[in-house]
Amino acid sequence: MPTHSWADQIAAYAEAARAVTSLVAAIDDPAAPGLGEWTVVELAGHTLRALTTVERYLEAAPVDGPHLEDAAAYVTRYLGARDDDPGGTDAAVAARGREESAALGDDPAAVFAATFARVVVRLDTVDPDTVIPTAWESIRIDDYLRTRVMELVLHGLDLAAALDVDWDPPAAALADTVLLLTEVAMRRGHGADLARLLAGRPATAAVLPVIR
Repeated sequence: MPTHSWADQIAAYAEAARAVTSLVAAIDDPAAPGLGEWTVVELAGHTLRALTTVERYLEAAPVDGPHLEDAAAYVTRYLGARDDDPGGTDAAVAARGREESAALGDDPAAVFAATFARVVVRLDTVDPDTVIPTAWESIRIDDYLRTRVMELVLHGLDLAAALDVDWDPPAAALADTVLLLTEVAMRRGHGADLARLLAGRPATAAVLPVIR
């Protein structure tokens, strides 16, 4: 688990969102290929969910009861659902990306900038221990925010590849993304194999990709 403060966590999230916004501003052809079946603007729409879901879940009443223990548990819960129904889960994710892209309108970068500005202001007023409802299970907002930082970093890299531009994610966001991916690999029983791969040793299981 990370040991940085809630303020540092919000700052890493804001930096990642700001950096992705600069990529979205570089989209010239919304219909260009993005990722998988998505166009580049649909990929941007999916990435916008790293902001809009935080806003939406914070608008709901806090949860008083059992919740997922950490960010890795949330990601693992999603991966388990995808393993059980890969076609259905992937189709639902793809559809949400297309739906969200409609909200980007004629100026996607402006929508990103306005959304992350609102969300960051809201996060500054929230106790990090607040438990929020999500599409999967309830989770603390500080743990959920780590999963959104990971989404911004990974889909920022996807956007950069689709746009054929060089892009380095902000250091704090990238570091926590790598840490969370490691935690997920360990939670799914692949920690030792991931260590072997990173050290250039042969692995005994199909650890990669940790997610996709």
